[in-house]
Amino acid sequence: MSEQPNVQIHRRRLLTGAAALTGMAAARPAMALVPPPRRPRSLKLLNANTGERMEALYFDGEGYDATALDELDFFMRDWRTGEVMRMDLGVYDLLHDIAYEVGHRGYLHVVSGYRTRQTNRMLRTRTSGVARNSLHPLGRAVDFWAYGVSLRDLNWVARRLRRGGVGYYPDSGFIHVDTGAVRYW
Repeated sequence: MSEQPNVQIHRRRLLTGAAALTGMAAARPAMALVPPPRRPRSLKLLNANTGERMEALYFDGEGYDATALDELDFFMRDWRTGEVMRMDLGVYDLLHDIAYEVGHRGYLHVVSGYRTRQTNRMLRTRTSGVARNSLHPLGRAVDFWAYGVSLRDLNWVARRLRRGGVGYYPDSGFIHVDTGAVRYW
């Protein structure tokens, strides 16, 4: 009989502790809604076809810079036709985050950003690996590489971020990323 009161006390403590944990767990989702700290985002790009270089601070931590975005869109133009397309902001953020994750501070070498549908059709006739329903003509894809960073590392980081499609083209010397559905090839 002397042990029974201790069991009830332990049970009461257990229930009180469980209630406190439940309360903390219920509060947790509300805390998860707080956005992470926003840091400035910039890109250093080199066009592998034209030799053009640019550096742009396109997000200052508070908002996107319209002038910098216009310059990035011009840089990502279809270099064959000169046509410019408003790129998906997610493409720029993805490039920034991949470079940040691999610790790359140099230029990202852009092989292909925006492509007109005509350019995309022409490339499909000349090479394999160009999709009929490519996201390049929608301004939602970029092919690139980074000096001093293995394609394998870029591919691994892009896949780990799970923010769209990732194509690994080691024979062509670049990876493809886009803001479409998460998929890999």
